[in-house]
Amino acid sequence: LDQIIEKCEQPIMVLNRRLRKNSSHSVWSDHKASCQDAVSQLIEKGHREIAFITGSLDSPTGVERLSGYKDALAQHGIALR
Repeated sequence: LDQIIEKCEQPIMVLNRRLRKNSSHSVWSDHKASCQDAVSQLIEKGHREIAFITGSLDSPTGVERLSGYKDALAQHGIALR
């Protein structure tokens, strides 16, 4: 993607990818922290049985979200089932 951006005259923005050379052309979210925050908020509201539904874990995004889910449970002393 960096090579394409450098060769192309049109402005290019890339979503959900971190670029090494052209970081100003990319927008992404911290999926791990976002998921961890969401799960923590549910726990703080008294929820204890929180499911995590995912698609393929071949995706780095899915892996990051699952990691955030697991971390939130662990921080609040809730066992992963």
